[in-house]
Amino acid sequence: MQNSKSTIVGVIYLAASILLFFFWISGMFHACKKHSTIDGVASIVIPPWGIYRGIESFSHENTNAEEVAVDAPASPSK
Repeated sequence: MQNSKSTIVGVIYLAASILLFFFWISGMFHACKKHSTIDGVASIVIPPWGIYRGIESFSHENTNAEEVAVDAPASPSK
């Protein structure tokens, strides 16, 4: 009985660790791509910030201003 409990706890611990690591790595890329460079560096150096950005990346919505800034052609100078 004790062996099966420790196995279950070990599997849960491993799954949680892998999930947090995934959120940290995805948070690094998301912070660098969708936020500022300083935010990207902070997510690399401070793992909880990277994990937060990883979780936030799933609910991140681009505002219309961000889409226009990326997709709009450059206006000719007068």
